[in-house]
Amino acid sequence: MALTKPTLPTILTTGQIADLSVQLGQVDVDRIYFGAGELSAVEAAVLLAGQDSLDDESTGIPGICEEIGELSEKPIKFDSKSVTANTRHYKIETKRTNTIAITINGISEAKKNLLESWSKNMTQLTAIAVPKGAHNQAVLMNGRRWTVDWSGESDGLWTMVLSTEFTGTTENIIGIYTAIPTEAPIPYATLADISGTGTVGDELAGSYAYNADGGKDEGTSTYQWHICATEDGTYTEISGADEAAYTPVAGDATKYVKFGVTPVNEIGATGTEVLSDSQLVSAA
Repeated sequence: MALTKPTLPTILTTGQIADLSVQLGQVDVDRIYFGAGELSAVEAAVLLAGQDSLDDESTGIPGICEEIGELSEKPIKFDSKSVTANTRHYKIETKRTNTIAITINGISEAKKNLLESWSKNMTQLTAIAVPKGAHNQAVLMNGRRWTVDWSGESDGLWTMVLSTEFTGTTENIIGIYTAIPTEAPIPYATLADISGTGTVGDELAGSYAYNADGGKDEGTSTYQWHICATEDGTYTEISGADEAAYTPVAGDATKYVKFGVTPVNEIGATGTEVLSDSQLVSAA
């Protein structure tokens, strides 16, 4: 039986730890929001694609999270510690634990109780820290269980430190965003075209150029073929013709068809349908 070399679990390197600490020191965030649950990689990308996405009343921060309080200066601390063991000849790292700690000021009694309840029940939480004004920066701490310690009270408002631990890498756990655009980039398509003879029974192929406009790569763009009795008339969709290729049928003869593409990027942002020039269909 053939052997397959195992792949060891990935851990943070010393360089990655240093980079993460530097990046956290460069973001300027002062408000923090919590929501119960975890975002998938795609959901996080959609949420943080633009300030308009973050601020959306239903699907952005106001719709999925509760504002908890005001952050202290340099509020998010990251630490990484390793445990080593000695063998007869070597000293090896047996475990590396990474800790994120957040200091939050101005927490009301009700929200303090909520945080303590979440901690006691080990509720999985996602935290999003953003600036008070334009949300052009953010720190996402995704799907963690937090330990809560309160460190003081003044005029009925509490200061609390929330901390969480994780092993492995930061992938889909912590994300740092330093230049969130005002609007999420929307893809667009150009150069929509048709190739083929246009004869009934011969396949026509639609083509186009996808443009990310500074956003994400192409996802699953959608296609639709259209038909009209005259070249300059009103085109209607051909039922079921929703692939990049289309084979004209006898009923299409002497009519005109167009290929349409609606560009969609990998996080679901959808552009406007673009149509090709018309193609005359001739009888076989």
